[in-house]
Amino acid sequence: MDGQPSGEQRMAARVGQGGLTIAGQLAADGALRATHSFVGMALLLALFGMATTVSMSVAERRREFGLLGAVGATMRQTRSIVRWEAAAVVSLGTILGPVIAMGTLVLLHLTSGSSYLRPAPQWWLFPLIAAGAAVATLATSTLPARRAASVPVLEAARAE
Repeated sequence: MDGQPSGEQRMAARVGQGGLTIAGQLAADGALRATHSFVGMALLLALFGMATTVSMSVAERRREFGLLGAVGATMRQTRSIVRWEAAAVVSLGTILGPVIAMGTLVLLHLTSGSSYLRPAPQWWLFPLIAAGAAVATLATSTLPARRAASVPVLEAARAE
């Protein structure tokens, strides 16, 4: 022929030997995509939960923030209080989360003997997660902090 591969050769190049190589890779890619989707949904749910928690905390302590303004706290100081509280919670979670996860994986690995459950974290990921948590804290606490700082002093002084 003219140097062109036959139809069977082209098909073998696309599919692999017996179709097993590519099919296995496609299944692995699909599983990885599904895992990434679940992780993304979990992160969105965590952000929503964090924003809701900070908002509820501010709403429940509305009077307290107003009284802080009455005794001379500036709006900036009130916003800072809310942000630092959110940062404390997120920092605790950022530290305890990986420790608990690694401990659980070690226990599962020891009890099951499975090499699949062997803890082998990518250590560069932890600083990236901490930085992402810091950004998420600022993003989710900005609006509640603004609301806390804008509580009118007279409204807070009224008896409930």
